Amino acid sequence: MSQPEKIDPGAAPVKYIATEQTIFYKLGDRILPIRVLQYGNQKGIVCINLHSNESTSVQAAMSVMPVKGGTLIKIENEDQRNIRFPYRGVTYEFDPNAIFSRIGIERTLKENHRSNSGAIEEIEKFARRLL
Repeated sequence: MSQPEKIDPGAAPVKYIATEQTIFYKLGDRILPIRVLQYGNQKGIVCINLHSNESTSVQAAMSVMPVKGGTLIKIENEDQRNIRFPYRGVTYEFDPNAIFSRIGIERTLKENHRSNSGAIEEIEKFARRLL
């Protein structure tokens, strides 16, 4: 029985070159850059890199998207996992993994020792914008 052939993703011909756009999102009193790389017109494949200090997902997307097409959304957060933002004179911090439900937002804010309804609403708006 023969071994299956290993496919080298680098060997596939590049079909798409990324167009890049940076969106500057106002999160509380902070401007947070979000890079969007679009490879061709393929709308079905979307990758989001939530943690600025983790690059594995970006490397994986950039090895596939030039061949298959799609969109890569990358939060630019100064190589930090958690996002910090000032809101009405108080700084809040959250893990972007937890922003897609109100329960998750409340939990991550409490874990980071500060929470209020205005900060929760700011994060909910940010999550909707990402999606």
